Amino acid sequence: MSRCFSNSNERRDWLKYEMEKYGKNADVLIAAAFFTESGFIKNLVENGCSVCLVVRLGYPTSDTKLREIIDMPNVYVRFFTGKEFHPKLYIFGNDIAFVGSSNLTDGGLVSNSELNVSIPSDDPEFETLREIFYAYWEEAQVLKKEILDTYSQIVSPIYSVHNNAEREIAEKIGKIIFPNIQRDTERKPKLKEFEELYLKRYQVFLGEFEKLRTVYESIGRRKVSDEELPLRIEIDQFLNWARETKARGELYMEAPVRRGKDLSDFICAQMEEFLSSDYGYIYVIANEKYPKIKYNFCSRENIELLTQKEILDTLLVVHAFLERRRFYAGGEKTLKETFLKENGITKIKSSIKYLLFGAEPYTRRIADCIFNPDYKLKHFGQSCVQETYGWVNTNETPICNERTLKSMQWLGFGKL
Repeated sequence: MSRCFSNSNERRDWLKYEMEKYGKNADVLIAAAFFTESGFIKNLVENGCSVCLVVRLGYPTSDTKLREIIDMPNVYVRFFTGKEFHPKLYIFGNDIAFVGSSNLTDGGLVSNSELNVSIPSDDPEFETLREIFYAYWEEAQVLKKEILDTYSQIVSPIYSVHNNAEREIAEKIGKIIFPNIQRDTERKPKLKEFEELYLKRYQVFLGEFEKLRTVYESIGRRKVSDEELPLRIEIDQFLNWARETKARGELYMEAPVRRGKDLSDFICAQMEEFLSSDYGYIYVIANEKYPKIKYNFCSRENIELLTQKEILDTLLVVHAFLERRRFYAGGEKTLKETFLKENGITKIKSSIKYLLFGAEPYTRRIADCIFNPDYKLKHFGQSCVQETYGWVNTNETPICNERTLKSMQWLGFGKL
């Protein structure tokens, strides 16, 4: 659910402290016109984050504060100089985004009267915001030390006379502007940095999921048979149960990080409770949803033969896709109509076939369907892509979506 943040003493809704809740072990994307708050970036890095930052070189962006972070590990800075660059966008992994009036300054984050709104990652606009950031990133230039030195020479003596500084910056460094007039043209950004960051995070998730699988196998019993449901999907249903019964709301964010035997014992206790529970939805999965997606998406040839209705109904098995219905007036019907209209059935089939049966390694295919415009589908974000592959593959790669990650954080794995 979206929330507003105004840095109000009465409302106690300071943007900085809300964002810090999500700034742990996350890939953080920030596009802010003005930058003076290096402490916020340092805090993110200390908490295990990687940060991609796009700023504007121009008053009041601080050369001193940029110098404090430019050489920090896991911090990547790019810039524009044109005064047209004026966004305030903060994205925390696949959790949440904040957009509004706050620059990355102490005033913007805490003391100024501002107005910002949070966008949860299951909101369709979350993917739009991430795409906009990627567009900024592709067009911006890398902030190198020699450029920062030039910027320092310009702004240090005339820091308060910012209009003259802006003209001199444009003359000596160049007028680097995000191309607004090209927003409607076809763009194919390479986005290699983000693909690499994503793949590293995904590999961590896969490694941690194996710990879940090991504990589950050690218990020696199942809720349904392996013929009815692969183990990876039963474990996903365990995680779904944990999210619904134990890790509701933001409780997952309060969970301690557990290690070794403490983690295994806690997981085992929760799995025993799940196996003894009357959680009936797993039988809907085993008897209806899994057979549908397994059969309909069993091969390239079968996918090609599916009607539009069959394709859309099958994709509704994907929880991350189904949950998007609440953001559309008309619910499921409007979601399906919009998804079909804005992608076209040919591209939908082509992307699904590539994701499930392409020649590239599956991690590469997943990344392509998230980032590469040739395969990326509108209204079908990162969780949808990962989950779809998790349902259908034959190599026991698990389902990964928001529920999965939040439940694992609650269990004690920390933020993945």
